[in-house]
Amino acid sequence: MKKLKAFISRKRIFLGFLILAPEFWWIIFKLPEVFRDLLKLPFYLNQKIFTVFTEERLVAVGLMRWANIDDSGWLQIFSKVIYNRLDLIIDEFFNFLSYISPRIYFQAGDGSIFTPPGIEPLPILLFPLFLFGLINSIKKNKTKPFLFLFIFTLVAYSTGIKNFSFLLPIALIFIWFSSQGFLALNKKHKSLFIGLLIVYSIFLGGRMIWLS
Repeated sequence: MKKLKAFISRKRIFLGFLILAPEFWWIIFKLPEVFRDLLKLPFYLNQKIFTVFTEERLVAVGLMRWANIDDSGWLQIFSKVIYNRLDLIIDEFFNFLSYISPRIYFQAGDGSIFTPPGIEPLPILLFPLFLFGLINSIKKNKTKPFLFLFIFTLVAYSTGIKNFSFLLPIALIFIWFSSQGFLALNKKHKSLFIGLLIVYSIFLGGRMIWLS
């Protein structure tokens, strides 16, 4: 019975944070555009495959690899290690990581029509709780949220499109981490935080409507 109550409590916190997030309401407002973008998923996937290893990029790597290098010596070996196709893979790895940059979710947005103008997609007040929940999940060896985070990020990365049509599932995982961080607070701090979050979210909602 206690486990059931704890489960319901965690769900309520997650849903509460979700409802207080401007991005939640903005995506609902933009649902037709979201569905149209999702229908383009096969095209985006195909486009991403052909843009990663384009002829132009590979030729550029080849030119860098052999530029001003003699036929012998350690410089030739160094050039083979540094300027090869592994460089492209490393570049794409950091591109992959950019899809889970907290700045997109708690500050800047994606710069498209899928994020509310002039405000952050998720309230910045959730960011400390997000970090706290992330650290706690690592300490407690909770693998499921990280597995889902990897899958959702891989899907978004595979499209080559960085907007909330495809980033929304990642935002939901971030909200879940924030809810886990909230659970670690004591009762007094929980009440204070909820009050601040509600007031701040009302401010964000008013600003979103005003700037729309």
